[in-house]
Amino acid sequence: MGFFAKLFSSQSQTQTPAPKPSPTAAVAVAPENPPSPAPAPLHSPPSAPVKDLGDADRQVLANSFSDLLLDAGAQNKLPPNEAERSIIRELEQLMVGDIPDSAVPRLPEVAMVLMKELADENVSQERILDQMKHDPAIASEVLRMSNSPLFHVGHEQVENLDRAVQLLGFNTLRTVINAVLLKRMMNIPPIYFKMYGQYLWKHSVDCAQACQALSKQSGVADPFNAYIVGLLHDVGKLVIFRLLIDTLRKNPDLNPRGGVFSKIVSENSMRLSVKLARQWDMPHYLLQAFEEQIGEKPYAECSAYGFILKQANTVAEFKLIAEMTAKNQAKLDELIEQYCIPLYLLQTAFPKETAALLALPEA
Repeated sequence: MGFFAKLFSSQSQTQTPAPKPSPTAAVAVAPENPPSPAPAPLHSPPSAPVKDLGDADRQVLANSFSDLLLDAGAQNKLPPNEAERSIIRELEQLMVGDIPDSAVPRLPEVAMVLMKELADENVSQERILDQMKHDPAIASEVLRMSNSPLFHVGHEQVENLDRAVQLLGFNTLRTVINAVLLKRMMNIPPIYFKMYGQYLWKHSVDCAQACQALSKQSGVADPFNAYIVGLLHDVGKLVIFRLLIDTLRKNPDLNPRGGVFSKIVSENSMRLSVKLARQWDMPHYLLQAFEEQIGEKPYAECSAYGFILKQANTVAEFKLIAEMTAKNQAKLDELIEQYCIPLYLLQTAFPKETAALLALPEA
């Protein structure tokens, strides 16, 4: 049997065997805008007082996260050079009009169709698998990721997409496909800030997993939809990096400085994510969640997905900072206090990773 045929070996069957139950498959879709008090359990266990993560704390953490990944140092206090000013001017123009395709790492047409349809909570299994027939490269990547420890905990090898549905459940397979598509988009050339693309991908997956975990814990939002919100929230950063590469191609003698570039990313990336979500005609729940990350909108006024994304992005950023900088318990305690991170929230989103952090030596 040929490789292409093997990927879709049981597509011709009229009925697909019932998928193995998965955490996401068992959850009914929650209303997009539940009553405001409903998300409160996300903050802390019922027996503990509720403590919001203030927007000021979130912004300080976001700046520290960006500075760390871009090796900023104290450069963010420096005025921008010509290359950096050019990027700022380009961004200002993008904020006024549509973002051209050339400003975004381009996916094949099939991939763009898939990304849009996967965000539709009513899309059918048959529709998604049929779309993937047209791009065996995506299908093969999906199978490889389906067999990775990130998504597959069993012993049986996933050999085709129908079997992936049976073993993982359709909703889990949808998360795998979305992860594959985003990873393709985040293939940032390692010319400037060499590790940033890798860390951006890791953070996107961390944020997606945190969104999913917090949505399950709270019961106010569909875990699969929450995963997609977390996975795609940083697509605006891809536009900024594309501008960086294009600008420095024209000005090869100029070097971007991490601190200045970090400030550009912090001030513009979420607004670009909103514009891309609107241009790509993403569902309302996703667009609204992105919009609610801009400015200082109180948690209680956010939609379920916007609320979850605020919490998930915060703990995901903190997790990566802690993993990269905390070598002992004293440093971990210092970071938790510095950024006002409720430990329960971190444990809910990342139980294994939090346990590893708490097992660090005392000094």
